[in-house]
Amino acid sequence: MKSSMRTDASAGKLEAVSHREAVGDMRTAVRTVRARSAKTMKRALSCLLLALLVASLLSCLPLPSPLLPSPLSSPVGVARAQATGWLQGWQYRRPITITAGSNGMPAGYQISIIIDTALLVYAGKMRPDCGDVRFTADDGVTLLPYWIESGTENTSSTIFWVKIPSSLSAGQSLTIYMYYGNSNAISQSNGDAVFEFFDDFLGTALNTTKWTVVLSTGGSATVSNGILDIAAVSDGTNWKGYIIKSSKALPTLHEVIAKVKWTYTSEHQCHIYHKLYDLNNYQSMAYSGYHGQYWIYRVIAGSLYITPYALSNNNPAAFELWKIRFDGSAVSIYRSTDKGLTWTLLTSSSSDIFTSDFNVGIGDQVKGSSTNHFYVDYIFAKKFINPEPSYSFGPEELPGVALRADAVLFRHWLAYSPNSTQFTHSFSATNTTAASYSTNYNNDAWAWAVSASPY
Repeated sequence: MKSSMRTDASAGKLEAVSHREAVGDMRTAVRTVRARSAKTMKRALSCLLLALLVASLLSCLPLPSPLLPSPLSSPVGVARAQATGWLQGWQYRRPITITAGSNGMPAGYQISIIIDTALLVYAGKMRPDCGDVRFTADDGVTLLPYWIESGTENTSSTIFWVKIPSSLSAGQSLTIYMYYGNSNAISQSNGDAVFEFFDDFLGTALNTTKWTVVLSTGGSATVSNGILDIAAVSDGTNWKGYIIKSSKALPTLHEVIAKVKWTYTSEHQCHIYHKLYDLNNYQSMAYSGYHGQYWIYRVIAGSLYITPYALSNNNPAAFELWKIRFDGSAVSIYRSTDKGLTWTLLTSSSSDIFTSDFNVGIGDQVKGSSTNHFYVDYIFAKKFINPEPSYSFGPEELPGVALRADAVLFRHWLAYSPNSTQFTHSFSATNTTAASYSTNYNNDAWAWAVSASPY
């Protein structure tokens, strides 16, 4: 009996030992599983944190404009936002503030803007031909007509003429933008879209939709390599010549600008008209080779009036710019030899002048046994106001993400504690009235959801 009891007791001890060993083995196994689970959890959390960190960094980078990602391709942590106010495909822009003078600025005014494009070309930001330049309204996307003054591209003083659609009252300002940095862009320089009248004589013949011949007693008008050649041929005794005009009416306050040169004969007259009704009523800026003078030349009801400026310039070797202006009370003539960067006032007159019904004309006349040539590279007419508007440049800008008023930009943060294998979640958003979020943590499962109306 005692032996049996001892056996039973021994068996009980063995069972207890076996049970303790089994329990110990189970605890070891559990600790192993927990350790592996903790390592797996930490690795998973580390990967998650890394992914969120990368996503947060990506969300801070400038995104191309316009930003129109699909829901599946949207960067993590960034709601879809319509990018506005940036011309797609361009890398740089500068704001330009235009301010009207004491007499305001009429709608559709043509303003000349001068900038150092050589520096931008050298920096690799602009094409050498300036063909990637664009101008927009203050919304950053509505294109404005512009024209580049020929021969000033890739220089320290490139001249752009831009047509401003809006009018300004005295002292009022507006902003336009100048874009550049698009190697695939095609030049949109277009004088016809900018000026009241424009011709740069492309093609091989005179454009008869712009010009009509009013005098052809001796000579011709030919076009070659972008240059108009008005040739006046004399019969040896009488004044002979060739004159053309446009029927396009000009605004009362205006300037006519032309790039010209001529050959010299002792008795010749070259004319740029800003009023050419008929041969008994006209007004022009002229050069007389015989007198060696620039003139304000007008014929009123057959009577001749001349306001001279003595400056001999026979057979000029290079083109120069002429400008004739009517400001409402006086006619003035100007000359420039630096492509229009600076102008010299030659003379002006407020008596015996025309004050209405203006248009553009070109003519050349000669007397004696000779032929004279008057060459015109381009001619245009523009509005004028005194004083003219001023402008100033703002700093260069780079593209970014412009959000709509109802757009939501949100980010997430995870704070992880290795000691307690716990983490917390934070949320931040703009326009929070349209955004909401929720989090859920249940044992090992954690998730968050974000909604952004109206997306």
